Amino acid sequence: MTLASGVRKPGGDASIGARGRPGRAESMWRVLLLLALLTGLAIRIWAMLGPRGLVSSDEAIEGLMAVRLLHDGTFPVFFWGQAYGGTVELLPVAALMWVVGETTAAIQSVQFVEGLVQAVLVWRIGLRILGPQRAALAGMLVWVFPAAFILVQGTLYLFYESTAVCGLLVMLMALRVVERPADRLSWALMGLAGGVAFWSSPLSLLFLLPVLLWLLAKLRTKALYAWPAVLPAVVGVSPWLVANVRRGWTSLVPAVVPDGPLDRLRAMVRSGLPTALGLRVPTTEAWIFPGARWIYPLVGLALLFAFLPAVRRSSLHLVVLLAFPVIFAATPVLSLVDNARYYIYLAGPLALAISSLTLTRVARATVLTACTVLTVIGVARVPETQLPPTGPVTALLASRGVSHAYAGYWTSYKLTWESSESISCTPMFFVRDVKLDQAVAASDRVALIYNVMPGEQVKEAGMRAFLVRTGVRFEEVKTGGYTVFLPDRALHREQIPPEGLNIP
Repeated sequence: MTLASGVRKPGGDASIGARGRPGRAESMWRVLLLLALLTGLAIRIWAMLGPRGLVSSDEAIEGLMAVRLLHDGTFPVFFWGQAYGGTVELLPVAALMWVVGETTAAIQSVQFVEGLVQAVLVWRIGLRILGPQRAALAGMLVWVFPAAFILVQGTLYLFYESTAVCGLLVMLMALRVVERPADRLSWALMGLAGGVAFWSSPLSLLFLLPVLLWLLAKLRTKALYAWPAVLPAVVGVSPWLVANVRRGWTSLVPAVVPDGPLDRLRAMVRSGLPTALGLRVPTTEAWIFPGARWIYPLVGLALLFAFLPAVRRSSLHLVVLLAFPVIFAATPVLSLVDNARYYIYLAGPLALAISSLTLTRVARATVLTACTVLTVIGVARVPETQLPPTGPVTALLASRGVSHAYAGYWTSYKLTWESSESISCTPMFFVRDVKLDQAVAASDRVALIYNVMPGEQVKEAGMRAFLVRTGVRFEEVKTGGYTVFLPDRALHREQIPPEGLNIP
């Protein structure tokens, strides 16, 4: 029996032979699925072991937080220096580090596993609303498409991937409770995942609000069956609640951002959606190939056709997709609204919408092949943007007997992480880790470090001029793309002149 809400649909496979052997079309489809699976895996391994394995300071912080949890038992509720960004991901990261060591690959491995979990969840959702063939396509699209979302999984953002996993789990459990309203386990899992999602990121509302409205419309009086979800939801969100009770509800203080709702909508239409569809190159926002800008509106029109039958069935993925621009525009984000990480929550619903259009085996094969090719092209065209490794700086400071330093934000935590904390480096401005900052402030010999970024080169010249002007004796060494000043006396943050002070 099926429900209009889009539950699991039974169905045979016409390509299965009379003796139960797969036919040629089915065999070719399985080969395509395998190739897409291997492509997604190869890209992730390359991202982990290749040049993209380098981290920024933002990413290094996740490693430093996991190490602190592993050694000191310190478990912050939020990402250092802010009142949002839940840290549930630190638990598996610290556990893996305990087994394999404190490496960047350990963190990336957890995020890649989260990507695999998302693909499985989308497949399971698809089985209830699309059938087995299109469900398999939807799950594989999440694994291998687009390039931007795969690369986000290799970027250690701490809470974006965990939020996406929880959001998809909420969607799956919502479909299950519509099938079986008295299913207490599904309600409990949905409540727990929803609570953890809200703790992880306010952008979880992109999932939570439309799912809640959809459930109320579908269940109506049966919504009273939801009581098993309440306690698990409170448990999941409890770290957020406790932290805000102690800090005066700082998570609810509106962010001061330069953009408004219309700006966010324009950014979504201009760059967010085409990047999510694999038509723009991540980071550069260049079109993936000549003519892609003209294909973009055609793809949008095709997706509208996916909405038409879904409207009649009130499909859950449609509700989430339609709510996305409204909630996204109404929710202030800190900055960089063009960044792909804000759109990864579209991955599952978009994959389901695209898959719903593929009514034939040929269409499914064409879509999967095209999306896989777009991903390979997109990954190949993404430029290297990370700063060079800080190993030469670590070696230099060790040779001089210096273990503390000030640097720009984008060098400081990166150097601390890559040196396995043999160098304690804190930002000249915008401090996230107070403990590390205090250690540098207490040192009687501190290096000053600048990287190759144009803005830092200006500050480097300002610091050099200041040291010469004030008669401070110093050694200047350029190594590995960094400039290191070693004054003969400690220069702490309050003594660094404005012309030499790095501000992110």
